[in-house]
Amino acid sequence: MLKLTDSGDLDFSTMLSSKTDIVKQRIHTYLRTIQGESIYDAMAGLPFYEEMLVANPNLGKLRSLVIMGLSRVPDVTKINRVDLQFNAKERTLSVSFSVEAGGQTISGEV
Repeated sequence: MLKLTDSGDLDFSTMLSSKTDIVKQRIHTYLRTIQGESIYDAMAGLPFYEEMLVANPNLGKLRSLVIMGLSRVPDVTKINRVDLQFNAKERTLSVSFSVEAGGQTISGEV
């Protein structure tokens, strides 16, 4: 599988080989995808415009959407933790997560 850089561009210098790296990249890609953006799956991604890019986002609902999204990622068998950090002044949202896939714990932040 081709590796993506942190900005989402293709990194042709290396390939992903471990299941852990593949699942982690799938999670990062899913959480950065705007719902309706994919021509292959209109439901893939998160509803940025409807739920996230609003004056006062409902963090409980956003957390539920992230959990639902993580559960759609292939090979994720269990979601251990999802934490959201919303900075109203900078209008940023960070998602940190921990999931189980292939018998291993995968953690990250988007």
